[in-house]
Amino acid sequence: MRQTAFPLDVVLVIAEFSTLQGILRLCGTCRQLRYLCARLHLKKLGILNSGLAVTEIHLVGGPFSAQTVSLLRNIAPTPALQLDTPRMSVIVDFYHTTSFLCDIRLLLKTNTIFSFELVILDDEHPLLDDCNLSGSLLNILSHLSPHCKRICLKAGPANFSRPSLRQLWVPVYTPKPRGLSIRKALASLTEVKLSLPLFHLCSLTSSTSILLHHPQVTSFSLTCSTASEAEDALSNTLIPMLEHLSLQVINASLVTLPTTFLRSHSNLRHIYLSALFQWNETSFLPVQTRITLPSLASATISSKYAGFDIIDSSSLLDLHIYSFIAFPVPENRGYCEATQSLVNIWLNSNTLCVASNFTASFTFPRRLASHLAFCEDFPIYRCSCTPATFTGKVVPSVGRIKIFLDSITQLAVVRLTFSALSFNNKQSF
Repeated sequence: MRQTAFPLDVVLVIAEFSTLQGILRLCGTCRQLRYLCARLHLKKLGILNSGLAVTEIHLVGGPFSAQTVSLLRNIAPTPALQLDTPRMSVIVDFYHTTSFLCDIRLLLKTNTIFSFELVILDDEHPLLDDCNLSGSLLNILSHLSPHCKRICLKAGPANFSRPSLRQLWVPVYTPKPRGLSIRKALASLTEVKLSLPLFHLCSLTSSTSILLHHPQVTSFSLTCSTASEAEDALSNTLIPMLEHLSLQVINASLVTLPTTFLRSHSNLRHIYLSALFQWNETSFLPVQTRITLPSLASATISSKYAGFDIIDSSSLLDLHIYSFIAFPVPENRGYCEATQSLVNIWLNSNTLCVASNFTASFTFPRRLASHLAFCEDFPIYRCSCTPATFTGKVVPSVGRIKIFLDSITQLAVVRLTFSALSFNNKQSF
């Protein structure tokens, strides 16, 4: 078909309403139509999302057929713009990675990928018991572009299910690549997000050291099953350029940072420690765990800690305390305890010598309005969130406070505890 005989715009309009078989036939006519029609069909399926700055391949869910996935071979590389900046992000689940290994590998090899994300969905967990697939997953990593700056392995949405997935699954097996080829492909990484339980389930434990001992990574996020698992991982971590650390523990236990980790990561500037507890009786039991933090610019920690110690607070600009229970029951005494914990952690910690531009930040539990309404209807409850219940102790030297809240009334909880000069940037959820 000559383009001058039939306008390209008309062909693309026809392609927009065509079936997959029609798209495949159009892709076989010429190179230009191959690129345009493949992209058009993948956009309709939500696999390809093309923006001004980034083209995203989102091969998650489905399951998509082999013919559909084969269209990824026909995607033209996104033209590099200023300074040859990488512009493609790939997000793919375990099923499609292991079923269409050759197509995924070709996609990574022929495009400039700056981010690769492997998602493990709920219905894929029964597939993870095949330890022979570790070679295939490592093979994918070894084919990443030298431009790749970000890698992520995480869990997908909860309760996601695709019927008869095991019957559809035809995995592709390959031998494990050499460690040197994986290190070379991952040499330019600056950001790593890793779910350690999923990493173990995928039989990738042997390659953990490649990511935990990386000379260029500056941002590292780690999800672990328990606090002890997180502390063991940190004890074996050596990322000398690390600046941003984020830790999440699934069973809501409190992490402490190993001394060996703090000594070997002097560039660390930002820490986020996630520990949100479930609404049950054990969550309100007192704990003795204190957190010791190095010299930082900012830190975010749970109010469940008994207190905090900072080795050198002179460079600290923001310390964010969030409620250890995000959604407490408003009609229960536990709501008051969750609220009080935000200031109790300060009162149980050593006085900080902070700069004049330091800010103490707080994220309050939600549903305060319901809690206050309940207390008003039942005065016998005697809510202990009110300022009258505080002892008069104050935290000196903190001149700025930032509040994340769903009711302006929550300001009163910290106003009497902190001898603050101003409340800046009061925000709502």
